[in-house]
Amino acid sequence: MNENELKPNAFYCYLFRWLKKHGLVARKLTILDALAPTVIPHSTKYVPILDKHVLSKVFDQVKTPFFKV
Repeated sequence: MNENELKPNAFYCYLFRWLKKHGLVARKLTILDALAPTVIPHSTKYVPILDKHVLSKVFDQVKTPFFKV
C-alpha cells in the first residue's frame, strides 16, 4: 500500500466527515434545490381555440455545450 492510499476505514471516515460538513443536509438543501439550476423552465400560454392554458417546455433557453458548431 502506498503512503498516499488511505485504508478503506480511513477513507470512509474521511468521506463521512466531508459529507457531514459539505453535503446537502449540512447546507440545509434538498435534492430539488441542488438540481434547480438545471431545470428547464416551463411556461403556460392560453390557446383560444382550445379555451385552455397549455403548459409547454421552452427549449430555446436551454444552452447545451454538446452541439456547438
